[in-house]
This record gives sequence, structure tokens and C-alpha cells, in this order.
Amino acid sequence: MATNFTTVAGSSFVSNGLMAVEVLKSASDALIELQAASQNLLTIGRGSEEEDLERQVAIAESLTSAIVELRGLVAACGEALR
Repeated sequence: MATNFTTVAGSSFVSNGLMAVEVLKSASDALIELQAASQNLLTIGRGSEEEDLERQVAIAESLTSAIVELRGLVAACGEALR
């Protein structure tokens, strides 16, 4: 019976580990996309110069916040795998 429990626990651990790896990969991909988008936003020009600058700053701040959150997710997943 102990062998069966160990096998089930091991399978669960492997399954959770694989799921965490997928989350980490997705989060990493999202970080790359967000960083590229935030850099590209600085080159987009619409409206008056002042309005455009305000809009770009607001979007860049929003993207930066999302990047920080995703980095936290990556760190938490990495810690959970230990």
C-alpha cells in the first residue's frame, strides 16, 4: 500500500511540477511581449505632443506594473518548485 501511495504522490508532484513549468514559460513569454510593447509605445505618436506624452507615460506605467506582477508570479512558481 505504501508503494501505491508513493507512486500517486510522485505522480502528483510531477504533474504539479509540469504545470508550474508551463506557467513559468507562459509568464516568461508574457514578460517578453510586454517589454517589447512598452518599448514600442514610446515610438507611437498620436494627438498633440503633450497628450501623446501623457498617454504614453500612463501606458508605460501600466505595462511596468504588469511586468512586476509577472516577475512575482515567476518567483513564486520557482519557489513552489523547491
